[in-house]
Amino acid sequence: MRKKVAPMDKKLLSDYIDACELIRETEQQIRRLQEKQSETTQDSVRRASLCAGSLCLHR
Repeated sequence: MRKKVAPMDKKLLSDYIDACELIRETEQQIRRLQEKQSETTQDSVRRASLCAGSLCLHR
């Protein structure tokens, strides 16, 4: 004997799918920003190490 399944509201399902997609896109943006931040930090560290103990013209 099968249980009856309540019909799902199509609008609710559509909203859920849209929300899932928005979450995926947001997570991708966060990863890209974190990678960019990491690159910027590495560049700053490299410049600082080049300038250590000498007159720095990179600033």
